[in-house]
Amino acid sequence: MSSWNPRQNPASSSNPNRNENPARSGTKRKLRLFGVDIEFDDQSTAADASQHRHGSSGASANHASEDDDGKSLKVNVWTPSGEMIVILMRQDDTVSSLQEELEKEIDIPADDQALTYKQYWLDSENTFKDYGIETSCTVHVGWKPYSYKTKTMRGRTGDMMTAAARLCQGQSDPSLKVDVRKFVPHFLEKARNDGEEMCRRYFDVFTSMSAAYMLSRLYLSHIETNKKLGGRVIERFMAGAAKLRKSLQPYALPSVFQFCIHLRTMDPREPLYILCRSTMRSLVDIAFHPKYAHVEGNDWLRENNDMLGFESRKHLAMMMFPHLSDEDEFPTGLIRRSNLLDDSFGHIAQTHAEHIRDGVSIKFRNEEATGPGVLREWFILVSKELFNPHNALFMANTNDHRRLYINPASKVEASHLKYFQFCGRVIALALIHDVQIGIAFDRVFFVQLAGFDVQLEDIRDTDPTLYRSCNQILEMDADLVDSDALGLTFVAEYEEFGCRQVVELCRGGARKRVNSSNRRDYVSALIHNRFVMSTKKQVTRFRKGFEDIISNRERLSFFFNCINLEDLDRMLTGSDSDISVEDWKMHTDCKGYKDTDRQIRWFWKIIDKMSPEERRNLLFFWTSIMYLPIHGFSGLARRLEIYKAPGTTNHLPSSHTCFFHICLPVYESYKMMQERLALVVDKHVATSFGNV
Repeated sequence: MSSWNPRQNPASSSNPNRNENPARSGTKRKLRLFGVDIEFDDQSTAADASQHRHGSSGASANHASEDDDGKSLKVNVWTPSGEMIVILMRQDDTVSSLQEELEKEIDIPADDQALTYKQYWLDSENTFKDYGIETSCTVHVGWKPYSYKTKTMRGRTGDMMTAAARLCQGQSDPSLKVDVRKFVPHFLEKARNDGEEMCRRYFDVFTSMSAAYMLSRLYLSHIETNKKLGGRVIERFMAGAAKLRKSLQPYALPSVFQFCIHLRTMDPREPLYILCRSTMRSLVDIAFHPKYAHVEGNDWLRENNDMLGFESRKHLAMMMFPHLSDEDEFPTGLIRRSNLLDDSFGHIAQTHAEHIRDGVSIKFRNEEATGPGVLREWFILVSKELFNPHNALFMANTNDHRRLYINPASKVEASHLKYFQFCGRVIALALIHDVQIGIAFDRVFFVQLAGFDVQLEDIRDTDPTLYRSCNQILEMDADLVDSDALGLTFVAEYEEFGCRQVVELCRGGARKRVNSSNRRDYVSALIHNRFVMSTKKQVTRFRKGFEDIISNRERLSFFFNCINLEDLDRMLTGSDSDISVEDWKMHTDCKGYKDTDRQIRWFWKIIDKMSPEERRNLLFFWTSIMYLPIHGFSGLARRLEIYKAPGTTNHLPSSHTCFFHICLPVYESYKMMQERLALVVDKHVATSFGNV
């Protein structure tokens, strides 16, 4: 419909001169009263017919006259086909109740019904009493305007899919290609011009009918003409989705994602697949912009983030953080290297969160260097101190010593809870500044940060002994368990500070025997006590520190629900591969030197013979980066540069870590350069003077 007047009877919309009440139009009309059809002409009114019907059925008449409390009412509903339906309601019934009754009688879903009474549009959440209706009323029902448009779009989409299916079957009727080719321009034009609500409904139609699947199937067809047609149509869809107003773009996300799913069987270097992925990435940027946070497309994306790639999941998660401010606005902490942890705690933990939420800056006392290179160095150094398993805060995973989880006995340190909050802030700030600090967390700890219950499989690596014991209890013969051969009750025993502790896992647990029917409850309670209750305060304070930076609890929960443990590993530890010398050379330029100079050839030859740890220390001296991003040197913000250093060859190399510059003197021999670089990659030198 091009227009819709709420005061106009939908049945008479095509003829504005028609009498408003179809029952008085001078022609035969049909009245449906309590499910029975009655015909009448212009000599009898709807009210007469209604009275006739009441008289013919005592039961119905009695029902209609029930008004003992004055709250019953009779609703006369005129339908688009010219029928009247009489429905008994009560004053305190909602309009949605009437719509549900009408759905049983007419072919209009309740959500698509537009009801009018006099000059009012009836809101489904209001009651009849809200409109002052006390005894009876006449209501007109019709389709909501957007319902017609949705129905039309569904038909156009179905026609396109039928045409595409016939083409895939080998039919060559030119009209089929026309139906497919014209669909996307028409669809996108309607999505752009019919308003936000209709845009959302159009893309819902496209997604629910799997139109992307049919167009993708056309492109993947072995028939060359189909492939070209499908490619052009999909390209046009992607271009059109990207050109929608930003407030509309999130609605296109599910459809674009469907194309990515259906086309992922092709070569990932295929231009069309790359276009689909890049379009999805640009739509994700818009979908999670604070201005468009209300858009329903975001809900779909949150529920399906596990189907996205790492980069997309990381992007979604990081959009929960505030944007970094200009570096000049960061509060600068003055840190003594000799008192690194205490000074850092004072600057980060004891500063109000809103003052460091947008970023931090660090300066080491008695050193001139400042900037991002110094900040990266500080993150690496303070993280090594803070997350050192030899301290009381964290313990190393039994099977993977890189992974850390909270030490239940951390309370031996009086200020441990403050330090856990400090840890949370440091991790969040490292993520904001995109610094890989080489810290990996255990699955048990990650599950707790995400707000989930710790399950048996989560503890496989954390406590292999307990994991095996619990599995044995669950897999043991039921009769053996019921015979009390294990002698288990709902208690947990553990040692703390040299003393044996016994804790009941439930009320009266010491008297509750473990049997085949409750053994799963016992295992769950045991794990909950061992890994949740024993570290609840520490996890809460760590989350609080993280929340201080990300700004609220909802964003924190979404962050950890948006990624998995492996994603967090990549974000905090970067690449787990040894540094590639070839990759290093490919991303390094020479300034003052030529690639063919002997000093440059010696330089790469020496690096090639270094151990992985020595290479890492040299890279740290050069850039203040100890752990490369997952994409290696290509993931860095800039290329590395080797500068020819003026002056005597007795000097050691120096670096400007903020700019990824290393200044290399013109050493006269291979041996001399090797000796100088050996001093630089010494662990003490590399981590103490990396910002020279």
